[in-house]
Amino acid sequence: MEKKVVESKELKESKEFQEILVKHGVVLAYLFGSHAKGTARAFSDVDIAVLLPYDTPRSKFFDVRLALTDALMSLLGKNEIDVVVLNEATPLLAYQVVRYGKIVYEDKITSPSTSFIVRVIKYYADTEHFRKISLKYLNAAMYQYRSQRTAVALREKADG
Repeated sequence: MEKKVVESKELKESKEFQEILVKHGVVLAYLFGSHAKGTARAFSDVDIAVLLPYDTPRSKFFDVRLALTDALMSLLGKNEIDVVVLNEATPLLAYQVVRYGKIVYEDKITSPSTSFIVRVIKYYADTEHFRKISLKYLNAAMYQYRSQRTAVALREKADG
């Protein structure tokens, strides 16, 4: 299988790509990660984030992700495909996709990008306080772990 860099323009212009997304009910798709940033290498994975209609049952997300991954592997000639369903993404991941990703497909009838972007930014802002608290506790735990490891190393050195 040929290893190549995937461009957002290439995906936008690919009729086969658009057909795959429509077939699986996708209303919005982003290319994100190294391929969107322009830092991808031939063996970099291709990160695609998709939004499904909001009334799609959560029980369908896995099947859609699996089917899209399989179809995109065939289309792009790469095994390194990572599909994320934005409906179940964390606020941080969704924000990163919206901020740094590139839209490669949008349903022309529903045109969900603007309302989705507003929703993501609001959700990201609403959860910022919780991320800061989590980071504070994570840093404290890491500090405690390093302190304990240092104490053990010093005891072992003194005993040795």
